[in-house]
Amino acid sequence: MGYSEKSSGAINDSEPLSSQETTDNKHIQIQELFLGIFAHELRTQFAGIIQACGYLRGEKSELYLSAIITISKSTLHVLDNMLSTVKINAGKLTINPTNETFLFSSWLSELIAPFELHSRMKGNDIQIFYGTGTDTLLINTDKVKLGQVLANLLSNAIKCCTRSTSIDIIANATESGLLLQVRNRGIQIPTEKESHLFEPFYQLDNGLAGSGLGLFLSRIYTEALGGSIEVDCQADTTVFSILLPCSTSH
Repeated sequence: MGYSEKSSGAINDSEPLSSQETTDNKHIQIQELFLGIFAHELRTQFAGIIQACGYLRGEKSELYLSAIITISKSTLHVLDNMLSTVKINAGKLTINPTNETFLFSSWLSELIAPFELHSRMKGNDIQIFYGTGTDTLLINTDKVKLGQVLANLLSNAIKCCTRSTSIDIIANATESGLLLQVRNRGIQIPTEKESHLFEPFYQLDNGLAGSGLGLFLSRIYTEALGGSIEVDCQADTTVFSILLPCSTSH
């Protein structure tokens, strides 16, 4: 009596994948994407550190030491974004804002200091425009979470802006709190892609590497503070606006 033998290792392309296999494949693809982005981001950051170290033998050692510190902090920022995203997806990150009252202008100047050096390294500068009375404004919110939001927006602006242009931070007091905007000139973002910018791992097809997590986390943190964030792209100008309801005083 004859018999037929079926290879246990063969894959029959004509048989549809089960829902479990489809889910497993999707998880593998997400993991591979995450690891690829992770490796590329770290490589970019450490390449900058190595380059700055090479310049330390020259006359401008203090400048390049500052550059190393700035790039290292940027690397930690990327890692923090990735770790926070993992925790959010696993349901292990609970965001409980801790509000405190602070002088907005002093906090902002301190926050952007490391970004100013990073920006100058690219031939750009950061300018702050205060609305009437905003420079002496006291606000009550979670300054750590707000700082993470603004840091993500500044990192994004520095990466995307055209050389020798400015990155503008515009602050205005509103009846309900604070309107904070970050504006840069550079890569044009198609209108149909604006709604996807706050999705995790979303990247524009513009040749610029990025984790695709900064804007996603900015939305999560802003909403946790009771606020909203939106983007407006006109020609080569991109403006991210944060509307934050918080108590203010002078």
